[in-house]
Amino acid sequence: MQWSRIKTIILLLLALVNGFLLVLVVTREGEAARRQTETIEAAVQILQQNGIQIEAEEIPQNMELVPYRVERNRESEKQIATTFLGETEEENRGGDVFRYVSTEGKGSVQFHSGGEFSAIFSTGAVPLGEEEPQEHAVRWMEAIGMTCEVLECEPEGENGSRVLLRQQWEGAPIYSCTAEFHYSNQELRSITNGRRVTGTPGRDEQAVPVTLPTVLIRFLSYTSEWGDVSSQITRIETGYDFSASLTGTGRLTPVWRIDTETKSYEIDALTGACTRTEDHTMQ
Repeated sequence: MQWSRIKTIILLLLALVNGFLLVLVVTREGEAARRQTETIEAAVQILQQNGIQIEAEEIPQNMELVPYRVERNRESEKQIATTFLGETEEENRGGDVFRYVSTEGKGSVQFHSGGEFSAIFSTGAVPLGEEEPQEHAVRWMEAIGMTCEVLECEPEGENGSRVLLRQQWEGAPIYSCTAEFHYSNQELRSITNGRRVTGTPGRDEQAVPVTLPTVLIRFLSYTSEWGDVSSQITRIETGYDFSASLTGTGRLTPVWRIDTETKSYEIDALTGACTRTEDHTMQ
C-alpha cells in the first residue's frame, strides 16, 4: 500500500515537471515569434522611411528551403531525347555538349553541362492534338521528369504560340530554370532558351539561412548602392537558384525573391548576396 502511494506521488511529480517544461517551451517559442515580428516591423519601417512600401499579400516569415547538391545525369538526357524523338544517335559536340538526333528524322535535342538545352522538331513529330499549348507543354515536361509551372502563354506568328515554363523542385520555383515551347500549325516545333536541373537533387550540408529582416535591409542597401529606384515591393517569396560547373556538379541554393514595380531581385539565403534578375520571370 505504501509503495502504491509512492508510485502515485512520483507519477504526479513527473506530470507536473512535464507540464512545467511544456509551458516553458511554449513561452519561449512565443517570445521568439514576438521578437521576430518586432524585428520585421522595424525593417519595414526603415524601408518606409526610405520611400518603399510593401504591398505583397503574403510574406514568408522564415526560409524553409534547404540547399541541394546535383550531379549531371547523362543517362537522363538520353531518356529525355528518346521520349521526344524515339530512337536517336548521340553526337559528342565537344565541351561536354551532347546532341541526340532522331534516326526517324523527327528532329534533335541538345544538352549542355550547365543545364542548358534546346530542341528542334520536324513536321508531324510532336502534334498538339486536342490540348491547349500550355497543357501540352506541362505534360511533356512531366513526361521527362520535370515539374513546371506556366509563366506566359502568348500568340506567336500567324498560327503559333509561345509558352514559357519554369521548373519547380518540391513545389518551390527554380528561378534560373525556364524553357520556351514554340508551337506552329498545331505542332510543337522547337524548345529554346531552355535550362534544367541536370540530375536528381540530394540534400546538401545544412546552413543557417538569412532571416527576412536581414533580407529587407540587404535589399535596401544593395538597391541604394546601385541607384535603383522603386516605391513598392509587390511580392516576396522563397525559391531556388540553380548553378552548375563545367564538371557537371551543380547546386540548388535557396533564395529570397523580391519583386518591385520596376525590377526583381534574388538574395542568396546562405550568403546574403543580392543580384538582379531577368524581368520576364516577374509575375
